[in-house]
Amino acid sequence: MRVEIMGALVTVIRNVLIGFTVAFAGIGAARAESITSDQPPVATLADGRTGTIAFEALTPKSARALVERTVAEKSIIAGLLKLPTGAHGAVPAMVIVHGSGGVTKGEWEWANRINELGIASFVIDNFTGRGIRETETDQFRLSPVADIAGALTALRLLTTHPGIDPKHIGIIGFSRGGIVALDTALEPFRRAVIDGDLRFAAHIPFYPSCDINFVSARLDGSPILMLLGGKDNYTPAVPRLCRRVA
Repeated sequence: MRVEIMGALVTVIRNVLIGFTVAFAGIGAARAESITSDQPPVATLADGRTGTIAFEALTPKSARALVERTVAEKSIIAGLLKLPTGAHGAVPAMVIVHGSGGVTKGEWEWANRINELGIASFVIDNFTGRGIRETETDQFRLSPVADIAGALTALRLLTTHPGIDPKHIGIIGFSRGGIVALDTALEPFRRAVIDGDLRFAAHIPFYPSCDINFVSARLDGSPILMLLGGKDNYTPAVPRLCRRVA
């Protein structure tokens, strides 16, 4: 039943993709908009708060360190949580993950449209709290698995919110964030951050790199909708590598 419901949610989002593609043409050069908070980090959202939220996430330097749970370094990162207008009861939610340029206008546009669909949005900033402005010029400034840890921690945090349905939380990401949306489906990464059966209910990676670095014998079982650009010259849709994921 969970897969069927989230499959319907993915279909709804998919139906508006053409409009988004037109609206966001040329947005790659948009100015980064960091998310910061002067409030202490929280481990629960049981008080039902929304707005800017700081939380603590692991900052691994390698996939091995994350999977083996040997990461000592933690960082305080932040996200902006918004519930749809007039929400009643627990609603679905989407964690929104930025690309190599940090949070830009594109993420806010997506958050607004997702809210219009009756879904909560949680735009997270994986860079600023870790002292990073961008990774476009050097992807090794921050290990991609740190972004994965941030997204999975955001999932765990959202499940504590009384206005969000913990079984219907998906993830959508763009470019570097698209890799996060894809790789959070890998069971070794999920289990490295989350105890128990909690998992993202849907994964929507936009133009992730098809140069696949990680493989796993097991995925989390949730639906994956991967969207790639045939003429993308930054994260090209190399058919052979993308088919390995599909």
